[in-house]
Amino acid sequence: MAQAVFPVASTSTLNTFNIIAPTANTANRISRTFSQGIWTFLGTAGSTPTTSIYLYSGNTLVYSASSTTTITANIGQDCDLLIFVSNVNTTTVTVTQTSSRISSTSGTLQILTSSQTYNNTGTGYTVIVGAGGGGGGYSSPPPRTGGRGGSGGIVNAIVSLTSSMPVVIGSGGGGGGVNGGGSGGGTTTFAGYTCTGGNGGSPGSSGTGGSPNGVNGGDTPNATYGIPWVSGSSTIPYGNGGSGSTENNYNGGGGAGGAVYVLKF
Repeated sequence: MAQAVFPVASTSTLNTFNIIAPTANTANRISRTFSQGIWTFLGTAGSTPTTSIYLYSGNTLVYSASSTTTITANIGQDCDLLIFVSNVNTTTVTVTQTSSRISSTSGTLQILTSSQTYNNTGTGYTVIVGAGGGGGGYSSPPPRTGGRGGSGGIVNAIVSLTSSMPVVIGSGGGGGGVNGGGSGGGTTTFAGYTCTGGNGGSPGSSGTGGSPNGVNGGDTPNATYGIPWVSGSSTIPYGNGGSGSTENNYNGGGGAGGAVYVLKF
């Protein structure tokens, strides 16, 4: 495959820029620092292109993916080379760094699990989790076990912290009894973000996840938002959907309550 080297075509902010790939199925490369964190890549053209990206640190391939929609790359080390390929002529690839990786020593973590007024100032990283829906109860007749409740919605963001910020934490949904469905989880809000609770499960059917990013019948809200700087954990123990009923336990389990993580730095 041929290779072509192009400069950055335009720059709108420090970590957002566009690259134009004029020829289909040609490997284009750009040398620059892609610092560890989360980067997105979106190819656009006259028709929908399939964009492939390869991020290298020296000679080591760190990340690769292909998609017709936005590619989100969470890289744990700095990269110095991007190779990108499109199957459509004159494709513009928009590259954006959406967040930087935060080390475990970069701030003080707080986990808010009850509604309150948050008082702090500065800049922080937050993960907001809606509550999980309750699990569905057992049905008879016909005998059917209950579906698991949906997990709460979840979102992460860099936010400006001010004094007297309201925090609303959603309560977990209750489990359903015999022939009954679980109730939905409550909504969590903070810093202008809203995460709805997961829906309850029903006999024979799992509940749908909350908005945004909730998981249907979810054990965890979303593994991609795992936060390893919390006691070495890679998952979030809040917002899980309640367990469904079984032949030995006719009642569905309750969903886990929501939470707000704030890492001030």
